[in-house]
Amino acid sequence: MKTEVVRVRLTHLEKLKLIDHAESMNMSMSDYIKYCCLIEPPKEAAKTKNEKAWDFALGLAKIDGIEPSDYFLELVEREKRGEINTEDIRRLLREQYNANKKSENEVKGSME
Repeated sequence: MKTEVVRVRLTHLEKLKLIDHAESMNMSMSDYIKYCCLIEPPKEAAKTKNEKAWDFALGLAKIDGIEPSDYFLELVEREKRGEINTEDIRRLLREQYNANKKSENEVKGSME
């Protein structure tokens, strides 16, 4: 049960900045202060700009009717966790594309 109240003196500018930060993390001002000073953030609030950008990009792809492959989604998740970077994703996708293209050409060659 919540029993304590803490009062803080802020300038108007400081209050606006606090509200802005709280809203950017989809939190109330009270929850944001608790997060900053006391506890770990909720998982959704802890999303990085990079994670939000990937989520946005994947959402746009779905709107356009493009369904990313499981392999691509796996690479995105690995990048979000910091295991690989964007350049690694490009390289791995290129390698997979070239391997698929090579095996496709081999199949065509054996059919002739």
